[in-house]
Amino acid sequence: MSLTLSDYNDYYPSTWEKSAAYETTLYVLKELQEHQDEYQTIKKAFTSVTPTKIHRIQHPTAYLRYLVHTEFLENENIDYTESIAYFPVDTPKMDVCISYNCDNRVLSGNENFQSTVPSYLGTEKSVIVVQKRSCSIDTDKNYYPIYAVQF
Repeated sequence: MSLTLSDYNDYYPSTWEKSAAYETTLYVLKELQEHQDEYQTIKKAFTSVTPTKIHRIQHPTAYLRYLVHTEFLENENIDYTESIAYFPVDTPKMDVCISYNCDNRVLSGNENFQSTVPSYLGTEKSVIVVQKRSCSIDTDKNYYPIYAVQF
């Protein structure tokens, strides 16, 4: 018997919509509506600019890798603190950024790509990918993308 990403639906965050698209794509973007609490919570992080759209990123591979790693840390009694990081990207690079879990190596050599404070880096940066992190070490298992905020 082979498992598919749909077989893991019970492990995904409760806010995620179940989608058969996981079988044909790496992640799914779900646009949030302004009246939703989830939208308002993310919008509050951006005080100097107003988002035009906020999408929840449902990236099962990145999330499950993160989940397994955080369970390992807990089982080994290793302390960690979850945090949020912000990645400003050009709109054309948003898909690559999300697909590769905000990996600096993939995003054309920008060594200072990550920031722990929301920022808007000029007109060429029209999307910020919000990422949940379990620690500051940059390995794929320590974080996953949660929102794409467009300006």
